[in-house]
Amino acid sequence: MGSGGSTSLGGRITTVKEKKKSEPRKLKVTDYTNRPLTARFGRAVFASRMLAELPPPPTAEDDGQYAWFVEDLDRPGEWESYTPDVSERLDAAWRSGQRECLILSKKKRICTVDLNAMVQMAAGSATRSRRVKRVEVEKCGDSTVREKRHFSPDPFLEEALDDAGRGEDMMANENGENGCHAEEGVVGEADNTDASRLPCLLRSVAAHSTTPYTLAFSSDGRTLLTGTRGELLHWDLETAIVLTVFDVKSSTVLSATYSSDGSRVVCGGSSKIAWLFDTNSPDAQMTFAGHTSKIYGVDFLAGGERLATISMDKTLRCWDVRTSICMQSDECHTAPIFTLATSKRCDWLALSGGDDHVVCSHDFRVGSNSVTARFCGHRKTIWTCAFRGDENQFASSGMDKALNIWDLRQPSEPILKVFYHMHPVHFVEYMPHNRGILTCARDWTVRLTDAVNGEPVWRVKAHVGHVFRARYHFGTRMLATGGGDGHVNIWRYDNADKW
Repeated sequence: MGSGGSTSLGGRITTVKEKKKSEPRKLKVTDYTNRPLTARFGRAVFASRMLAELPPPPTAEDDGQYAWFVEDLDRPGEWESYTPDVSERLDAAWRSGQRECLILSKKKRICTVDLNAMVQMAAGSATRSRRVKRVEVEKCGDSTVREKRHFSPDPFLEEALDDAGRGEDMMANENGENGCHAEEGVVGEADNTDASRLPCLLRSVAAHSTTPYTLAFSSDGRTLLTGTRGELLHWDLETAIVLTVFDVKSSTVLSATYSSDGSRVVCGGSSKIAWLFDTNSPDAQMTFAGHTSKIYGVDFLAGGERLATISMDKTLRCWDVRTSICMQSDECHTAPIFTLATSKRCDWLALSGGDDHVVCSHDFRVGSNSVTARFCGHRKTIWTCAFRGDENQFASSGMDKALNIWDLRQPSEPILKVFYHMHPVHFVEYMPHNRGILTCARDWTVRLTDAVNGEPVWRVKAHVGHVFRARYHFGTRMLATGGGDGHVNIWRYDNADKW
C-alpha cells in the first residue's frame, strides 16, 4: 500500500496510514579524535617510579582488633567470647588456611573448631555443635571487649554518591591535592593520536542520566553492557545505538555481565534478586530470588550452566541456570560481601571479598561450606578482586587503597603490595598477557601497574568524578571506563608492550 492508502467501510472513505517504526535510541556521543584534550580529563602519562606524595601512613583505626566468639546455647541469640589465648590460636589457624583447630574450652574440654563451617564440635555424640564467629571488636570501659558497631561502607551507597565525587573531591582535584597531580618526572604524554603505549581517548558516551555503576564488554568486543539506577543497556560500541533496554524494574543495577558466547545477560542489584535475560530481549527469562540484601556480584561459572551471586547478606549462592534453583548457599563472611570473581577455566572455583577485610576462595565441589582458604592482608573493606589469566594468582583492592597480589596456594600473606591510588579503589582487572593490572579509583584515575614488580606503568585522568569500572578488550584493543560524571569513555590502547 506504500506509505498510506484508503479503503471503503460502509460507504465511508477511511485513510489508513502505516505506523512508522520507532527509531532506535542513540546515545549522545562527544568525539575526541580531533579535539584537543583539556587539563580536566583524558590525558594519559607514563607514571614515574617515585611518587612525589605517598599515601598517608596507616592510622590506629586501620589496625582493627578481632576476637572470636562462640554461640551460647543457653541464651539464644547471645555469644560468649573465647579467652585471648584461644582467640589467638584460632586466628593463627584461620589465617594460615587450616580447616580445623583444636582448642581448650573454658570448661577445660578439648573441642574442634571447623574453620570452614565456623562451628565448634565437642567430643561425644550428646554434645551439640555451636556456631562461632570472628568479628572486629572494641574495648569497653571495664577492659572487656565487645563486637564493634559500624555501618558497612557500601561502595555505591546512593545517598553518598549523588555527586559521585564531583563535590569536595572535585575541589581537591582542581587544587592538585590528590593522586592526579601527585607524580613528577613524567617521561611521556599521550598526544591523542598514538595509542601504541598509552590509552588515547576516542569518545565520551552519555549512556545514562545517572552514574553507570557496572560495565562489561561482550565476548566479541562490539557491544557494551552498562547499568545504573533502574536501567540496564546493551549497546553498540561503534554507533552508540541501544540494542536492548532490559526490564530491571526500579532496581539499581550493581553488577551485570554477558555469558561467554554473548547470548545471555545476568544482572543483580538493589532489588535483592538476580535476572537472566536473552541478550536481544528486554524481558527476563529467569529470576533468582533468595538473597535478603543488595546483590553486588553476579557471574556465570565456566560452562554457563550455573551462576554465582554474592550479597550484603554475607552469603555466596550458586544457582542452576536452567531451573533457577539455589544449589548452594554459604554464609562465608562475617560482614557484607562486595566482590565476586569466578573461574573461566572450571565450574567450581570462585573468590569473594567484603567488609570483613578478607578474600575467600571457594570450591563448590565440597558442598555448602565451600571456603578453602582465607586471604587476610587488607586493613579495610575489600571492594574488588580478579583472577590472573592462569588463575594461579589474583589481585584485590578496596578502601585501604592497597593493591594486593596473591598466590592462590599461599593465603598467609600477599606476594606483592603496592599503593598508588590516593582514594579507595573500585575495580581491578588483569591485562591479557597477565603482566599488568588495571585499577580505577575515586581519585578520578585509571592506572596500569606491573604485576611482576609492582612498578607503575601509566595513569590516565579518566573522568571528572569517581571511576567505578575500567575494562579492556584484547580483540578490539579498546578500553572502556565508567565514572561519576555519568559518562562511559572509550579509549584506544594497542598495548604494544604486551601487558
